[in-house]
Amino acid sequence: MFNLRDDETGREILRDKPRINQESIKFNELKKLPPNSLGYKYYEFMSSHEFTPDERPLVKYIPDFEIAYIYQRYKEIHDFLHTILFTNVALRSEVLIKWFEMVQLGLPSAILSSFGGLTLLGREDTSNFLSDLTRTIGNAHRCPFVMNIYWEKLLNEDIDKLRSKWRIRAV
Repeated sequence: MFNLRDDETGREILRDKPRINQESIKFNELKKLPPNSLGYKYYEFMSSHEFTPDERPLVKYIPDFEIAYIYQRYKEIHDFLHTILFTNVALRSEVLIKWFEMVQLGLPSAILSSFGGLTLLGREDTSNFLSDLTRTIGNAHRCPFVMNIYWEKLLNEDIDKLRSKWRIRAV
């Protein structure tokens, strides 16, 4: 499912079934990491918006345990995408993140949000939007499959080195 079984790290994630929550990633300890680490930047992003990793509701109504876990993981990595892609939580940024997810994952919810979100953007949000969208789609094509990234194991890594390795360009 979603290429996870075709990748060594993806299989490891499916085997371990890690969760991203305050306890599992020691959220409050992330602020002690180097200022340019993925973990620190994630903490900074989440704290600046008064978010916590525990805010993602559990997936319901999916009877297959593995598929339910994959959807839960998808929801839990969303804020790492904001962090790695240089975006905030304004509607414009959320629409760009949904386009990234649509290209990478092809999920119906991401597809609907991508196109539906466009209809909600105001005139001020649409200036330079096409160039940002083009960059976002390019990032999605260049970046490794985000479901196969074991984010929890990269918290100490320099975010600029990860962006360079994954060929992420600022949006």
